[in-house]
Amino acid sequence: MPKLKTTVNAGIRYDNDNGAIRSYFNPEFVEVPVGGDFSNSAVTDEFLASNADLFNFEGIDLILAEEKEGSSQTTCKYEQYHKNIPVYGAYINVTLRKTDRQVMSSVNKIDYDIPVDIGQALVRISSEDALKLMHEKYDQVCHGITHSEPKLFIYHQYLVWRIEMDTLDPKGYWELLINAVEGSFMEVFDRRRYYASRPAKIFWPDPVTSSQNPALHWGSPESVLDEELVDATLENLDDPAGSTWYLSGKWVRIAEIEDPSLALPATGSHFNYTSKDRKLLSVMAYYYIDRLVEWLRSLEIPAFNDGMTGPIAVDAQALDKADNSHFVVPVSGSAYLGFGEGGTPDASDPGVIAHEFGHALHYFLLGRLLPPASSEEGFNDFLSCVFRDRFNVHRFDRANPFPWDNNSTVNWDPTRRCDMEFRFDDPSYDNYGFYKKGTVYAAALWDIYLEIGGKSENADDRLKAAGNITGTCLDMLIAVGDTGPVMDLANGLISSDNSRTGGRYEKVIRDAFRKRGLWS
Repeated sequence: MPKLKTTVNAGIRYDNDNGAIRSYFNPEFVEVPVGGDFSNSAVTDEFLASNADLFNFEGIDLILAEEKEGSSQTTCKYEQYHKNIPVYGAYINVTLRKTDRQVMSSVNKIDYDIPVDIGQALVRISSEDALKLMHEKYDQVCHGITHSEPKLFIYHQYLVWRIEMDTLDPKGYWELLINAVEGSFMEVFDRRRYYASRPAKIFWPDPVTSSQNPALHWGSPESVLDEELVDATLENLDDPAGSTWYLSGKWVRIAEIEDPSLALPATGSHFNYTSKDRKLLSVMAYYYIDRLVEWLRSLEIPAFNDGMTGPIAVDAQALDKADNSHFVVPVSGSAYLGFGEGGTPDASDPGVIAHEFGHALHYFLLGRLLPPASSEEGFNDFLSCVFRDRFNVHRFDRANPFPWDNNSTVNWDPTRRCDMEFRFDDPSYDNYGFYKKGTVYAAALWDIYLEIGGKSENADDRLKAAGNITGTCLDMLIAVGDTGPVMDLANGLISSDNSRTGGRYEKVIRDAFRKRGLWS
């Protein structure tokens, strides 16, 4: 029966730890089976038995799960079990040529690191307990929950209950893995699969920054502003409805919530609009929130990642065109973002988009809407600058959170920046306005960013610095629990940095706040 020719090694991939064959794709490595009266599974059963030593099968239990027919090949999939418990994602595929049942390839995903003593006797959390934990975690944030029955698996050396959960509001399809010994949530996977992309036109990041021309404004000729549009890719979109695409996806759902009532963008191909086309506002909001969420999730802050488990609704043309964009948590219904207008439509400025999402970030991070605080406004201005910095290839006016909305023609607040010289110990600090106090805090954070890599000409260094300071801020907010006083925020940053880096940036943090007069 078919046995590997072990003298021929070219093209075989081995496990780095135990030497077992992980894959091969060449029939010349395998002896041709004798006779033609064997079933597919009989051939693959014998193949695995004949090569058990090469696959390191000692102590491994495999059960034939399915046969999949291709046009010219048949694949037999064997799933791994341990003491009658399935091992999550562990299997070995053996593929045969249909004409002669020649073994063509094998792919080995077996988990070799399962503890020998793990088994049903160690389960402390029942399937009913697992469902109770699911409801405790999601009933307050999701509506219309349906779920599968829990099924026990072994996952990375742990016993887990696997539950598939669907939700109506927000719409979602999830896979939960709950530790069957401790009751903790180990993984929450999104079961939806998304189309990779749709082409679009966007400002990158905004006309003033990309052109390095502070005189541009919303009243500039459309032909001039069109020159600042670039080709982009909208990622994480949901499957189209028939052949029609909408701006609805994994993290963002463009919606019609507030006046004015306008038709949502829909297309069979692309989201390419001119600079003054109102549909561009929805494209901008989708693109930059999606990119911001993906970046924030990459910082691996569980409180945020667990808090924001689905798309946030966004009305890119809200407030009946009035100014003052906002984040809202209705008494009934889901949280959403609404973007208004002033001299400039707010959703056309990634700085405003990032700032407003900063309020949602606080909500998702802490699980509640905080009382208004100047430090939250300051952090959101800082977030606008540090996020936009990756798109600012010319590094033009980097410390301006809103170079497009707060352009030189409108100039609604020349002090709304992250590089102002205001201090916490200014004699008139107590009388500073809400946003001006936030500007002092934003400037301290910006100074930290610059000192830990934000000054670098290397974009990767700046991106790393942005992740370090933003992640430290988010950890700090969880620990402090609210948005002040500033002394608590500064000390919390030092404490969080100690946990994250062993205190690598403590001096930088102290110096930044000392420069702003918090410490003598």
